[in-house]
Amino acid sequence: MEYQKFYYEELPAKIAATSTEVLQRFSEAAEAEARRAQGLLAESVVEQARNLSLRINMETLLPLGVLALVCLLAYGSLLMWAGFCLGSGQVQSMALILRMPSGILMGALCLAGSLFLGEGKGWRKKALVALAMLVLGGVVVSQAI
Repeated sequence: MEYQKFYYEELPAKIAATSTEVLQRFSEAAEAEARRAQGLLAESVVEQARNLSLRINMETLLPLGVLALVCLLAYGSLLMWAGFCLGSGQVQSMALILRMPSGILMGALCLAGSLFLGEGKGWRKKALVALAMLVLGGVVVSQAI
């Protein structure tokens, strides 16, 4: 009986020590998991910021790129027309610019640009420019064909 009495007197201390050890390990595991989750959250925030930045910049850069390409094609076509007129000694109609292969490209780019400008938020503000590009593209393509 003395053994059982001694065992039951020691049992609460053993339970307390084991419980403390288990809770300490659980706390360490929870802290490690929280640090890992914070690291993943930071990486996710950085990735989403990059994606959002790209999306915002594409809304600005894509129409400007299309406009720059149309202007470059128009300038090149104008120089080709001027060179032809100077070389041949004949003055040709400026409508020849639209019948060059670059005229078809300019019209197609204007049509594509009108589609890109018509999308997204605030499309009503861009609708006038999109309509102008659509009409310009239609005129250029109809003259080129």
